Amino acid sequence: MKTLLQRSAGMLLFAGALLAGCEKPEEIIPKEKPEGALAQAPGTSLKFNRSLFTQALMKSFTGKTIGYGFAVAQNGEVVTTITGGDSRRLMDGQHPYLPTTRQGTAEATQTITALAILKALEAKGMDENAFIWQLLPLNWNIPASNRKITVAHLLTHTSGLKYIGYDYTSLRTTMQTPTTGYGDAYYKNTAVNYHLCRVLLACIVNGAGWYAPMSDNNADEAVSQFYRNYVRQVILGPAGIPNHYLADLGPWNNLGPVWNPNSPGSTQTLYYNYSEPVYHGISIYTNYKSGGAGNWYLSAKELALVHTAAEARKFVSDAMFQRMKNKLMGFDSKYRGRHGTYYFKAGMAYDSKFRGVNTMIAHFPNNVQLAWNTNSISNDIGVVKDVIIAAYENAWTY
Repeated sequence: MKTLLQRSAGMLLFAGALLAGCEKPEEIIPKEKPEGALAQAPGTSLKFNRSLFTQALMKSFTGKTIGYGFAVAQNGEVVTTITGGDSRRLMDGQHPYLPTTRQGTAEATQTITALAILKALEAKGMDENAFIWQLLPLNWNIPASNRKITVAHLLTHTSGLKYIGYDYTSLRTTMQTPTTGYGDAYYKNTAVNYHLCRVLLACIVNGAGWYAPMSDNNADEAVSQFYRNYVRQVILGPAGIPNHYLADLGPWNNLGPVWNPNSPGSTQTLYYNYSEPVYHGISIYTNYKSGGAGNWYLSAKELALVHTAAEARKFVSDAMFQRMKNKLMGFDSKYRGRHGTYYFKAGMAYDSKFRGVNTMIAHFPNNVQLAWNTNSISNDIGVVKDVIIAAYENAWTY
């Protein structure tokens, strides 16, 4: 029996690594009222119409990608789950994309990691302004130039740290390499920030001295297992995800990990390039030691359950969750729309033939959350965030 998930031959690239060096996302503020805005009628008020929202999303996604699923939550409950298309195309043993279909969430995992980190900090009487050098293993010998980097800098990709690798030894080398500068001016969407969180989480909970006596290999295994178990027990379980103790950073079902995508009867999701139908789908097996930066395998409903629980303050305090949004800790953009400020987190990963995954999370101010997955990053949907914003803003009636 293998003890860890293998990387597939067509290894996926996290989009954040490809976007390294881009500027920090700005809040988008519309310059004028969007076309089609409803006029205020005397003595009436606009109300959110979930059915209109759902119908608009279905219209935007159906027939424009290989397979998709989305779940809408409102007032603390997942109220709608819609799926369409295929999790496997005919050429790969056709299977529909179902409400139970799971797929990799790529960087959308980072919101889950941020929730875990901030929950652990609050349990210790700390917050996101804690300096990471005081929390990481005592034997890492972190230089003075890196001692002003805070947890918030990691969670907002503003640490300026250099990516060297995701294993324990490489992460220590990263922390021993002087930062290029920290703060908003040094925003760089790189996975190293959340790879470090795998070590950081274990040290926050167990203490900075716990892992120092271990060899790098043993420490790497220990912090990796701790990250997975902590997220399962403290995030996924309280969110209400069935069989949460089996959830993984690779394909899994109610029997445990799915090791072989081509085993008889397998319905494991495959990933496609919608624009190139001649390509067979690929599978993704992610090394669990890359946990923190991505790739929890979840259905749209399971992902929505996590975000609904976060809005219900099941993980962190109200003040902390508001700061998560405002500072974009675990989120990557916000949009000031017709009905308030909307918060988003995207996840994308793909191989050299552009076969991959796309995930989008949205939080709206009237306690509505959306989780959306597709198994083809190349599709005819357009800019997914824009599609979601339009569907939401046109779903209000008198």
